[in-house]
Amino acid sequence: MKNFFFGEGNIGRDPVLKYISVKGAQKPVLEFDVRFSYDKLNAESGEYEDNGGFWASVSFWGKRAESAHKVLKSGVRVFVIGEQSQDEFIATKGERTGQVLTSTNISASHVGLSLLGIESVNFTPRKTKPLPAGTGTDADGVIDTAGNVDNTQTEAEYYAQQSGR
Repeated sequence: MKNFFFGEGNIGRDPVLKYISVKGAQKPVLEFDVRFSYDKLNAESGEYEDNGGFWASVSFWGKRAESAHKVLKSGVRVFVIGEQSQDEFIATKGERTGQVLTSTNISASHVGLSLLGIESVNFTPRKTKPLPAGTGTDADGVIDTAGNVDNTQTEAEYYAQQSGR
């Protein structure tokens, strides 16, 4: 059974990037574990306390998985959107040998960084597209007064300029 899932949690181990054969092609998949917790503010102490949660195994596919592998590591707080499923299995080792256990799995369609704990962000320079002949704009409609695309701006500077800051 699969269900829509949206949650925020911390990565428990460094993600592992693998390439899996799917219909004869090698597809990238990033696999990692996340602890989704439900912290609650204690009114008396003013501190957040763990109010339960669960671990899930996350798989994230495609080119975005390759990009995410460069950024994600153990301890990073992430948002995960995808489909949740559960599998039952019988433990074969440890103190739970012989018990029926349940694992939670999420096939992620989106993984995003939570801004908590982020000190800085570096943007990849924007790839330019050739100007349509005689228009003075690039394929996205960005134009300057001379009809040239300004590729020296960072993405943050570009958006700040567009918003009038």
